[in-house]
Amino acid sequence: QIDTEARVFNVVKTPLQREIIWLMRGLLVVILLLTLLVLGTFNRVSGTFPFDQIMMEDASRATAVLVGLIPQGLVLMITVTYAMSILRLARKNALVQHMNAAESLSHVDVLCLDKTGTITTNELSLHALTPLGIDQLDLQRALGDFVASSASMNRTASAIAASFPGSVRRLRHEAPFDSDRKWSALSFADDIDQKTYVLGAPEVLLPFLRADTRYDDRRVDEWTSQGLRVLLFAAGADATAIADPLVPHLPVDLFPLGLIALRDELRADARETIDHFVQAGISLKLISGDHVNTVTTLARQAGIAVNADDQIVSGWQLEGLSDDEYEEIAQRGVIFGRVTPQQKERLVSALRRRDHYVAMIGDGVNDVPALKHAQVAIAMRSGTAVTRSISDVILLDDSFAALPDAFMEGQRIRNGLETTIDLFLTRTIYTMLIVWATATGGGEFPVAFRHSALIGLLAVGIPAFALAIWAKPGNVERRVLPAVLDVVVPAALTISLAGFAIYQTFLRLFDIAVAQSALTALTITCSLLLIPFLRPPTGFWVGAAPLSRDWRPAMFASLMFLLYLVVVFIPPLQMFYEIEPLPLLAYPMIAAFVLAWVLLVRWIWRHGVMTIVHSGVSRTWERIVSRTRLRSRTVPAHRRSEAPSRH
Repeated sequence: QIDTEARVFNVVKTPLQREIIWLMRGLLVVILLLTLLVLGTFNRVSGTFPFDQIMMEDASRATAVLVGLIPQGLVLMITVTYAMSILRLARKNALVQHMNAAESLSHVDVLCLDKTGTITTNELSLHALTPLGIDQLDLQRALGDFVASSASMNRTASAIAASFPGSVRRLRHEAPFDSDRKWSALSFADDIDQKTYVLGAPEVLLPFLRADTRYDDRRVDEWTSQGLRVLLFAAGADATAIADPLVPHLPVDLFPLGLIALRDELRADARETIDHFVQAGISLKLISGDHVNTVTTLARQAGIAVNADDQIVSGWQLEGLSDDEYEEIAQRGVIFGRVTPQQKERLVSALRRRDHYVAMIGDGVNDVPALKHAQVAIAMRSGTAVTRSISDVILLDDSFAALPDAFMEGQRIRNGLETTIDLFLTRTIYTMLIVWATATGGGEFPVAFRHSALIGLLAVGIPAFALAIWAKPGNVERRVLPAVLDVVVPAALTISLAGFAIYQTFLRLFDIAVAQSALTALTITCSLLLIPFLRPPTGFWVGAAPLSRDWRPAMFASLMFLLYLVVVFIPPLQMFYEIEPLPLLAYPMIAAFVLAWVLLVRWIWRHGVMTIVHSGVSRTWERIVSRTRLRSRTVPAHRRSEAPSRH
């Protein structure tokens, strides 16, 4: 069943990817409508359809400009940013298998991890062996033969075999270890007494022991309180109990042979790594199949805070719970012991229903269901092949110490992409607004095709790549578009106002070519000045973003402006990009409009105008909803059954 579930392929999109998809669809619809409006303007100017050759060329160029506003470069920049993060994480021994996994890590607020192999070294060693009604040497010999003859050799069996070598004997029946049952059993073909030998969790085997046989519970409690893994070795007279390979069951007359305590050492870097998670605001859930006391002790040694008894949950407490009860206990609990693979899966799903972004670390087949349901699946290199194949990230050195750096890399990606979206979306919106304003007024198309290409190259494309490289980690919100729109809307509106004003002014004073060149000069300058607003090097530029004190983006924007001047004043480049020389009076006029834009947009950001708008819209929406509910309550009784459908 687990293998079948693992083969089901599903692509988990990050919140940012889903927002980008909706953004691209919305922009596509708006640009198509704007294209129809522009073509209608050309039709009114021409007076005939189809257009003549000159009008057709102008209409084709205008349509090309509008289609070019769809930010295809944004998709490219997301891919490039993901690729750079994959290289950075590879240097930290974290192999990313799905491209969006690094960015997805930035959203994680709950990390579910197994004890064995995660906070511990997964190198088990024998701590103690206590015989129960049997000679010590006989117990060692029986244990050695049991693990040597078993068809499935796990780490527990390997640790026992290292201490007690045994002989391989022919088997009559075998029930391999199962995470749900918490025991394994076998019977030997050459055993005269035809016994069934069982190795498993003491509390699971206890109900099947003979009434006249018991073991010292205090010894088990003492060992588990020290963080040791405790197993009970027992035997029963019924050799056919495990004969059914599909539904094996335990004999009802087991008698205990001995208690085994195994030690799993805590990783040296476990406490430091967990401290990083706590500082990053990531909640930890330790989920294990081991005894609750064992897991709790190791968790406290690793620095996982367990402040109340109700934060410690046993798998027995999870049986028969509804989804709502699962959500409540998953939210509250920190330590989960004696948990089955299905319970792990339900815990992860319950956390997701509570709007948490869940990462899961696992290394065994029993972790596969939970890994498949987590938003980020993380596997150890030494884990099983199926676990590695379904994971988003593989920790190559078998240590989760690489994860804090991976989470920071995810934050770096998000911050870099947020700035990239700011640049692309601002340019798209202000161009659409200028085109819409001129089209509704019946004016000529304001943006030349090659001017648009120059703006996209110098003011958006190249700077976006540089800003993605220089992005820094930091706290990020789950949804990026609301924060982006708070920056983009004021910037785009003010640039479009300044651009439309400069275009109309120059169109009245000069011809269309000069007006288009003046508009290009203003929009490139404003777009490049937007960069220091997004990464403020000094307090003057603080408004859209907090102070970064990083001068590289501002200096890079200055370099892009120098390249623009090279295009303007080098005749071959000027001719190629169809830049028209501007009269001397144009430059102080453009500079005045740019300065006015800087002061206006900074004032809007600093005074939280968008926050005021948001709150006003929210209050209006609440009033509409409350009035609607009030009307629904006052519907006459004979019509009340129809009211919900009409509403």
